[in-house]
Amino acid sequence: AAFVHDRRLYQVGGLNGNPAGANTPLGDVISANIRRDGSLGPWTTAGQLDSAYATHGAFVHGGFVYVAGGVENNRRFTGVVQRAPLRPDGSLGSWEPCEPLPQARGHVHHLPVVGDVVYSAGGSRNRQVIADVSLGSLR
Repeated sequence: AAFVHDRRLYQVGGLNGNPAGANTPLGDVISANIRRDGSLGPWTTAGQLDSAYATHGAFVHGGFVYVAGGVENNRRFTGVVQRAPLRPDGSLGSWEPCEPLPQARGHVHHLPVVGDVVYSAGGSRNRQVIADVSLGSLR
């Protein structure tokens, strides 16, 4: 998952290698400054997740970054939602749990926010398409 905040590009978790073969799950959050010409500065560590997540989603609202769903530690689908404060220096504070998604799912790539409502549309779990749309309140 990726997001932009205060002229920084963030990359959240993922995995290194073949998803169906040899890989290393990643639980770090890295970021790079976005320069005026659109190029990126060097990547630095901004924080660490409690577990490694892939095919999850992320979004920013009210000074927090939220991470939802995905495949946890490349072993199981999850409905976990958690958030961490975005600090002025670009680093992240401690993660705290939020209300989970209605069902565990991966491929939660986009989580659009309108006002104080976040939408989670679709996804998959165990090779089955999930075609529902879930709404969450961010108050």
